[in-house]
Order: sequence, then structure tokens, then C-alpha cells
Amino acid sequence: MDILSTGVSPTDTMEVELTERWVQDVPAVSPVTNTTMASSPGSEIVEETPQDGGMTGFGLFADVLTEVLPYALEMLAL
Repeated sequence: MDILSTGVSPTDTMEVELTERWVQDVPAVSPVTNTTMASSPGSEIVEETPQDGGMTGFGLFADVLTEVLPYALEMLAL
């Protein structure tokens, strides 16, 4: 098990592709102010970044539950 390798994981290509899609539109560099440079990393949130959790915050789990729940309730009512 090589946990220190910088190479792409051969077993999780889907996660690699997802990450590459997320960062493809993010600029590699951007101008910053002297105040930002003087502050320590992580001391403040510069901008609010929306998370990929959808309206509920549970992401795909909530989507699947929304689709399956009506059928499950219908089966329980029988």
C-alpha cells in the first residue's frame, strides 16, 4: 500500500475525474491585496463557496430517497 505516492489512484478514477471537473474553472493564480497576504492561512473565509450537497445538504442520498420514498410508502400501505 503506497499512501504517499503522488500518482493518480488506479482504483478511484471516478473521484479523480470529479475533482478535475471541479477545479477546471478555478484560476490557477489571482491578484490579492496586502491585507490578504499578511493574514495567516485559514484565519478567515475570503468568499463563501457553495457546497455540492443540493438543497438539503445530503446530495445524492437525498435525491435517491426522494425517488424511492413514494414507492416504499405505497408498498407499506398495501
